[in-house]
Amino acid sequence: IWQPFIVFRHLSSGVEQPEKPSPTHLLVVESAPGLIGHYYSFESEHEVVVSSLNLGQIRPLKDPDRAELKSRLQQNPDVIHLSGVDTRQGSALLRLTSPPPEGMFFQSSGLPEVIPYDDLAELLTSSKTPKFVGFNIYNSSIGAAAVVLRGAEAAIGFQDEIDDELAEMFFASFYSEWRRSNWDLLKAYRSVWSNLGVKGSKVRGTGIILWSRRSLLDAGISQGHVASKDSKKEVINPDLVEDADPCFQIIY
Repeated sequence: IWQPFIVFRHLSSGVEQPEKPSPTHLLVVESAPGLIGHYYSFESEHEVVVSSLNLGQIRPLKDPDRAELKSRLQQNPDVIHLSGVDTRQGSALLRLTSPPPEGMFFQSSGLPEVIPYDDLAELLTSSKTPKFVGFNIYNSSIGAAAVVLRGAEAAIGFQDEIDDELAEMFFASFYSEWRRSNWDLLKAYRSVWSNLGVKGSKVRGTGIILWSRRSLLDAGISQGHVASKDSKKEVINPDLVEDADPCFQIIY
């Protein structure tokens, strides 16, 4: 029986940090270097991300190398959206016999090269720690965790593979709901999950993972959504997803 679940994780740094102000500056990174570009184009995704967040017309950073990415990050974006290909998918497309470390493919002297997630997280927080980083990349939950550990307020990544159309739809809806909810991360995330309803079967075997440096559990408790922070139990909320199977929340 297919049963969707939501995962909220809070990385405790020992010191509760104040919430960052509402975002005003977006950076969209599209990376399909070399032969990978024969398989992927992110133009439509860029358009829906920009329109959903409504932070002005944004020129995407296409196929950057490390230096170009670092240079663009000097503009101190509040929200960073990454569209690209991870080590596993890229290695399959390029038929690599020895896959590189887990990470995301970028361009290096015109050729695809993986930047490991730890290095990428360091790059993304090198100028300013962003309010949010979205990884529309297979197997990117560890990248999302790494960037939050480096100081980003929150990030979303995928635990495994996901239907490409559904992934784009998820982020478009999430950014739109986040803006409309006055940048309430938990409210936007839950709203989008519930609206996945009829399309939720496409998420089978995949986790959409939200990492937050600030506690979202306190907010959830105040709204009566989750169990106590210390329970570390599965909480079954059958009515979170309308006309769908029960939804499991795993609270860490």
